[in-house]
Amino acid sequence: MGMKSNSNHFKGTNGARRAPLIKLNIQLFAKLPSNNSQLKHILRPEDGHLVDNSTNRKKLEKLTEDERNYLGTDAQGKKWYSKQTKQGQLWASVYNGVISNGGINKKPVDFIEGRGMKKQPTLRRKHK
Repeated sequence: MGMKSNSNHFKGTNGARRAPLIKLNIQLFAKLPSNNSQLKHILRPEDGHLVDNSTNRKKLEKLTEDERNYLGTDAQGKKWYSKQTKQGQLWASVYNGVISNGGINKKPVDFIEGRGMKKQPTLRRKHK
């Protein structure tokens, strides 16, 4: 039990007031997009990508959960993740907490500061 004060110091107060609770929506790990067309862009049967199934969806989400797979952030603010697997280089890019692209490369692609894991542009020779 608390002690009552005999002074008039707290006269007219209603006691300690609590601030209203603030609900925070904190997302710790990246998730796949809910937009079907965006999912079809990420998970598709093409080189460098994965076919759409629950196993491959989990692979991409697990990849982004492990901070050891984090490579860096590109100039657009996308975070890049990658790890080597038996099948090749598993990779994903994340923007605002949503996986925006991902797949698997047979030949590893390097992370380039400011560019991400985009393939090097082909240099063209100038014709004289």
